[in-house]
Amino acid sequence: ISLPTIGGSALGKPLLFVIASDPPVTSPEEAARSGKLVVYLQADIHGGEVEGKEAVLELLREIAGPRRQLLDRLVLLVAPVYNPDGHDALGPEERNRPEQNGPGLVGLRPDGLNLDLNRDYLKAEAPETRASLARVYDTWDPALMLDLHTTDGTLHRYLLTYSPPLNPNGPPGPTAYVRDSILPAIRRTLDRAYHEPIFDYGNVRNPLHPEAWT
Repeated sequence: ISLPTIGGSALGKPLLFVIASDPPVTSPEEAARSGKLVVYLQADIHGGEVEGKEAVLELLREIAGPRRQLLDRLVLLVAPVYNPDGHDALGPEERNRPEQNGPGLVGLRPDGLNLDLNRDYLKAEAPETRASLARVYDTWDPALMLDLHTTDGTLHRYLLTYSPPLNPNGPPGPTAYVRDSILPAIRRTLDRAYHEPIFDYGNVRNPLHPEAWT
């Protein structure tokens, strides 16, 4: 594992970046020569949604031990806290995320410029966005990227939900492939092999009267 940074946040905090590989890889060129699949995991783009951060750290612990054989086939890139400004701006839940049921202290959704980083990839106004475009996507060229979020607390039976890209201006070919091929295959595999049901991301409009799933 190596721990470079890919840049800084709006408030000057480092954007930490984990590269996990066996044997070690420290550059995109080395990754390309290895012939391994490059996978990028990005968590905490919304500073109050820390479950993704916890999940990728648990994954790295697993890969350091019983799941180490995954690194025979993968170069794993991880940004555990993509929005450190929002992550560190802890405040009362009723102020920072009033639509969410706990915890008592929680971070903020936007970054230090009050920008929603999950809406910035086309404008690329935020330093976090520009850093990830230049130092992750344009250089490492990951074959697969997962962006981890947390819902606001809708109660349903699924611990994990998923969503393809939803921007109608996105490229139709890759979007349709992810929506119609990759995600349904992952859903079937998790159900059959691991008995872990997952479902399309969404929420009920009114938890007390769940007449609509959107």
